[in-house]
Amino acid sequence: MFARLMAAIDNFTAVPTTVIDGGDHVVVLGNYGGRFKSGGAALDAQYCHVYRFRDGKVVTFQQYTDTAQWARLMK
Repeated sequence: MFARLMAAIDNFTAVPTTVIDGGDHVVVLGNYGGRFKSGGAALDAQYCHVYRFRDGKVVTFQQYTDTAQWARLMK
């Protein structure tokens, strides 16, 4: 997933600001940043990543972000 974003966005970043450790569930809050290669629009979108672990490995990943901003900037 992140490889596609890095291909479309210059200086793509996913900077975590908070990590909430719930054992088998870990929540990471942060901000995406960068500049779209097509059009040059700046990205500054909050995200929430929810990871579920089993035996020390990620088994599920959910992402929540500002989809309205992404849609607007990708036009």
